[in-house]
Amino acid sequence: MSSYPNRIREIRKSQHKSGVEVAQYLRISPQFFYNLETGKRTLTSDVASKLAGYFNVSVDYLLGRQNDDKNNNLRNESFPEWATKEDIADFRKMLEDEQPVLFDGIPIEGEKRQRVIDILSGLFWEEKLEQDKKNKD
Repeated sequence: MSSYPNRIREIRKSQHKSGVEVAQYLRISPQFFYNLETGKRTLTSDVASKLAGYFNVSVDYLLGRQNDDKNNNLRNESFPEWATKEDIADFRKMLEDEQPVLFDGIPIEGEKRQRVIDILSGLFWEEKLEQDKKNKD
């Protein structure tokens, strides 16, 4: 498995992004991003989440804990055309906590868990669209 600094660089290069572009997106200095990418600085969960959203990969894949990102349900999720990278990062952050989905204290697992996530996804994007419309008015 790849270590996360190597994985970040691999993903960035495969998507033809410069370190400066990514740093601007993250609102950090290019030097700080370079230090993250080389492992001289530790990646925080917030930055990892933003990077995963920006590159459209799972946090596990970004961190090198998973070699194949194709099995990530969120990776294959279709997002509304109008969704920004920030919107997608917010959505992923909402779902990535890996807390169990519970009903009356009983975990919902498997296909039923995915259905709950799908419903939450629909509600999230519906609310986001309404908020965007309100902000434009």
